[in-house]
Amino acid sequence: MKRVWILLGLFLSGCSVGPEMTSFFHNERVAFSDLESDIEPTTISMILPLSGVWATTGDAFQKASLLALDEHPEAPIRLLFFDTQSTIEGTQNAYDMAVTQKSDIILGPVFADEFKALPSPSLVNKPLLGYTSDNTLLNSERASFAVLIPEQVNEIVRQNCLSGKQKMAVIGPEGKTGEIVMNALEKVIPNCPRMTLEKYALYDAKKPDMSSDILKILPPVINPKKKDLTEEEQEMLNTPMAERLAFDSLLVFEDGAKLTQVMSVLAFYDVDPTVIPIYTLASAKFLKDRSLNGVLMTDLPPNPTFGKKYKKAFGKQPMRLASLAYDSVGWIAAESVRGPVSLKVLREGEPYQGVDGWVRLKADGTNQRGLRLVRKTSRGVTEVVPAPLELPEEDASFLPDWMMASMTEEESTDSASESPVTLDESPEALVRSTLDEQLQPTSVDSAPLLDNPVDASATP
Repeated sequence: MKRVWILLGLFLSGCSVGPEMTSFFHNERVAFSDLESDIEPTTISMILPLSGVWATTGDAFQKASLLALDEHPEAPIRLLFFDTQSTIEGTQNAYDMAVTQKSDIILGPVFADEFKALPSPSLVNKPLLGYTSDNTLLNSERASFAVLIPEQVNEIVRQNCLSGKQKMAVIGPEGKTGEIVMNALEKVIPNCPRMTLEKYALYDAKKPDMSSDILKILPPVINPKKKDLTEEEQEMLNTPMAERLAFDSLLVFEDGAKLTQVMSVLAFYDVDPTVIPIYTLASAKFLKDRSLNGVLMTDLPPNPTFGKKYKKAFGKQPMRLASLAYDSVGWIAAESVRGPVSLKVLREGEPYQGVDGWVRLKADGTNQRGLRLVRKTSRGVTEVVPAPLELPEEDASFLPDWMMASMTEEESTDSASESPVTLDESPEALVRSTLDEQLQPTSVDSAPLLDNPVDASATP
């Protein structure tokens, strides 16, 4: 059968696409790959904001999905698109229409509040593979393909542990994201035998000034103009702040404008990110802010190939999140040549390596990804720790066997008290110094995907 594409209102310059036609489905766009195969086709329904305030995001996801399907001409795929109209009601309607099409798998929605608005999977047995980072909404039938906050926290703690860090502090806003981060830390920190969470400060993001909250993690601040300083206060003034801190690494989770304020407060009190490693989950849009130079961030592997393909097809660079749609459709297309694909098939199969590196779906709806660690510089980011070449087994130890074998209780106590690991001596520092010399920083345009906020009023 001749390869056919049926599209509504979409031109794919540069791709092998036929003439534009109107779909026979209401409020929906559809594309078919080569259906000559004897294998039963897989029906994918994507519920995306193709109109309304988030239409730019929906358009990028749709284009990336079609690009992925175009690169798998052998895949027996029926790909349908349903418009959420960037509203809760529109999302519910799009979902209902996707269900009527006997979809094998539904991709989407993009935002957390849309995810919450859909009926319970026990009422309608249609598994979802969405793009929200709110892991509290996930279960065996509601999975997410996004970069999840707990996975980022896990990687940060793991790298801290491998680097010899022992005392962490945390700063971030109250609310759902704060709850997710703190729960993730509670689960992962015990996996590092020497590490403890020493300090944390959660602030009200609506407050114009949260300096008082940030000061909760810092040692007492002494006014040098104070009269009649005690001997202890004088000693504090003579001791650099970095030496008085109760922690050797600081995690800042913030995806809003408050991040710059947090960093400014820390700088005012001489908490220098070049001295104290500061890890952040911040949005890539802040990479032009020089006050963030020196911070470390989790990131997906760079994907210049996808960007070039997308630009050739559509005449512009893709938004960073579009690669999630590209990989999710590409994974299903690759699996479809063996038969219809479901969420269960993806979960029980081998991890998939796409343009965003390795990914594995887990039984609880979350995912495991191969993340890298990058450092913010004045020119973009520099890779500090590369993403893994392959994912470890899901139940693999948090640390290498050689490290765990050497960590008896006595050895751990001795090493902590007699030979603390400094920043310059740590394995992370060695990796950083080598890579800083050898690697060219990534440009701001290919900046890291650092978040997929659960707040639908932000970005997806």
